Amino acid sequence: MQPVQEISGYRVKFVKRKMDLTQVDINLLQLLDAIRDIKKIPDATVDSSVKIIAAHLKKLSGSKIRQLMKLSFNSNAAVRALLGAIIEVNFKKINPVSLYKSLNPLSKYKLKVSSNILPNKAEWKIE
Repeated sequence: MQPVQEISGYRVKFVKRKMDLTQVDINLLQLLDAIRDIKKIPDATVDSSVKIIAAHLKKLSGSKIRQLMKLSFNSNAAVRALLGAIIEVNFKKINPVSLYKSLNPLSKYKLKVSSNILPNKAEWKIE
């Protein structure tokens, strides 16, 4: 792994992925990275970031959303919870039950997103 570098005033940390990138869409992995680091995005609130991520998801086909859900199983539980909540609110034809079942029922995810943005956040244990 490479050391942290500073580029244009931002600290950049390189993370090695355990999957073969030739088989997946890089844009989907970028969305998962944005969800994972949602609290660290400079000059943006979690609410505004969720809106932007949801807008990007709406541009994807149903098969791409399902592929994104599969890829999220390589991410932490908070990513799966937030992705599932966003999908449940914005896509009525896609059921994120596999993401929900992958979560520990006793865990809570402190993401500081408002109920106006994700009205189902309590079901997904998002605080």
